[in-house]
Amino acid sequence: MDEQWVELAVKRLDHLLRTVKVDGFPGSRDALVALLQAKLGQNWQRILHEARVLRPVHMNCPKLLYLLLILHGAKFVSYWLEGMVPGLADKATEMLRKMFAYDSSQPLSKPFIEVWKSIPVEAKLKLVRDVFDEYPGEPFSSWREFGRDLQHLIYEMHHLRHEYRSSRAVYLPYFPAGLSFSCSGYVPDVRVERLLDVVRAAGDKESEQVILRMIDERKKACSVISASQATLYTPNRDERELIARLLANTDRAGYRPAPLPKITMSFEPPPLFVAHPELEEEADEPTGQRGRDEEFDEERRAPRVPRGQRPWPEVISIEELLGVYHPAPEPGIVLYARGIAWCARRHDFDEDVLRAVVLIHECGHWVTHMLPKPGIPPWPTETFLLTEEAVHEGWAQLMTWWVVNEVGGPFEQTFEELNIRQPEAYRVYRAFESSDRKTVMNSLQYLRLQMRPATFDGWKSLVGA
Repeated sequence: MDEQWVELAVKRLDHLLRTVKVDGFPGSRDALVALLQAKLGQNWQRILHEARVLRPVHMNCPKLLYLLLILHGAKFVSYWLEGMVPGLADKATEMLRKMFAYDSSQPLSKPFIEVWKSIPVEAKLKLVRDVFDEYPGEPFSSWREFGRDLQHLIYEMHHLRHEYRSSRAVYLPYFPAGLSFSCSGYVPDVRVERLLDVVRAAGDKESEQVILRMIDERKKACSVISASQATLYTPNRDERELIARLLANTDRAGYRPAPLPKITMSFEPPPLFVAHPELEEEADEPTGQRGRDEEFDEERRAPRVPRGQRPWPEVISIEELLGVYHPAPEPGIVLYARGIAWCARRHDFDEDVLRAVVLIHECGHWVTHMLPKPGIPPWPTETFLLTEEAVHEGWAQLMTWWVVNEVGGPFEQTFEELNIRQPEAYRVYRAFESSDRKTVMNSLQYLRLQMRPATFDGWKSLVGA
């Protein structure tokens, strides 16, 4: 054997496998033979044989496996695999998985079906699991990538922490205030779909049921995730400081600290966008002169349902756009991520500051309803719900004002500018700005104890404002 010739021939095969694209190999044997003759010469069969003997690295090349499959069928592929790693069924199954993955871009071929029929049941099950593990489909593939990125971030933070130890600087890594994984359903990877096609063509009902069951499990998992377009929200350090200042004001009147209600970040349209979808769309419209492509495409993009002409709301309440407190069936706070982002863009607010102001406002509702005080029960939910809006919003805004007035800066500025655009009920708190805070907080217990819905005039009389 001319070793120099063999080495040169194998290099030509290496070049072929590197340069031919995934969809560059034809699916028929005659066309494939013609391609190999053109690229490798008349001795192409010997080259493939010598590659098997001299270059085990080709075991990791699904392209070569595909060539052998089309040329020689399933039996030769099985022989080739066993010749490379005798007795290692797991390694052979791994190579078959790569070969199936590679073939996803090719028409379904008869030799492929024969390969599936020739392998044992245990190898089939392992092959199915391996394909699902390596090609999990969406959204799981994206989530896996996110996990890898997060792991890399943690690694980088670990090294940065050691660097900052040698200086007086304080390293505070930035994390997004809210994190959501979008999920609109499971989409199987194309390699999973191809494997299912092969199994069905081979008449393997047992393996088909295994694949369908694994697809169904992933669909059910995604349906649970997508059933709620909200995620639990944990206040950041700045927000926790503002909440602590809020509770410091209630402590003066004997109220005790308590765990916060469940806080969620909702990614659904807030009520205002349900009634006025054009508001959210308007924020995404480009400004300036339209391009030629947009003018040309206008007819195709025309809506099927004519858009209504609705007047813009003159005032917008927090509960309609930014967040809401639900007193029943279980007390909880919902922050509307889309509404907060829209309002911040439209009015040039800092989104983090705006979200903090909204959170304190909603915590104000929770304080009036549920914050415990020895000897004083929570506000009965029935009468709480029937109480005048001016009382509810007056309390929430007054407590928010107490906090932002102490902190000042962008928090106070955002509160004041936002208040200009609120309904009148959000501005009645000004009647209590000069009142003693302990006296105001003491009035809350009387509102809770009276067996009827509270009115704003009744509240004012209790405070003496």
